[in-house]
Amino acid sequence: MSDHWEFYLTEMNDAPATILVDIGISKILDSLPEIMCRIEFTFPNPTQGGLPSTPEENEQANAIEDELNSLAESEGHHYLGRLTCEGKRYFFFYTDNPPSLGNGMKAINDRRNLELKAAALKDPGHEQYWNTLYPTGQDWQVIKDTRVLQALAQENDDPSIEREVDHWAYFKDIESATEFQEWSQAVGCQPREEIEFDDGSYSVKLYHTGRMDLGSITSVTVPLALKAEQLGGNYDGWETPLMRKDPS
Repeated sequence: MSDHWEFYLTEMNDAPATILVDIGISKILDSLPEIMCRIEFTFPNPTQGGLPSTPEENEQANAIEDELNSLAESEGHHYLGRLTCEGKRYFFFYTDNPPSLGNGMKAINDRRNLELKAAALKDPGHEQYWNTLYPTGQDWQVIKDTRVLQALAQENDDPSIEREVDHWAYFKDIESATEFQEWSQAVGCQPREEIEFDDGSYSVKLYHTGRMDLGSITSVTVPLALKAEQLGGNYDGWETPLMRKDPS
């Protein structure tokens, strides 16, 4: 287990999902065992969207995770992270000793009166980690946006106040930069200034007006990032002025 973990919101099978994943372990993934074990916990009363409905349900799932993590550390298994979706939470491990992990799970079942379930499969390319847990390019944009929104919240920003948001993107040729600038109107953006050539690339500066909740900001940033990548460029993020809540 490494010191670099990421938590993010995404979708699985058109349903909301959350993922917590050890990013740092990707650096040594090729040296890990090739058997993937997945342990499944079903929430007693999930929300209609399939996520835990009460703090108690979430605390129970977190306690199970802590016990499984301790088991992994003591028995030589490698905990990768978790996926929460459709009323279940899945815990993922790479191990060369599935029976040991299974026995530990059974002990937790008995102690907590649960019905955890386990499944194991050979995964020589560690594809389960890359395809199920590791963030996609779109997920990384959501992670970055979440960090900015959290920083704003710490400064007592009021996310309900609409304000202008500036965006930057960079391209290798003027044709791609121009196409991106023109296309950006489809997601509510307008040019902030003319396209400029600087330090070997063409820079596009845009702005849109909106609120600072995650859904509002990602509805703009994710399409911008995907379109920039499609055109061979790079979406470089956004910034906005702080709008503090009324002290009264």
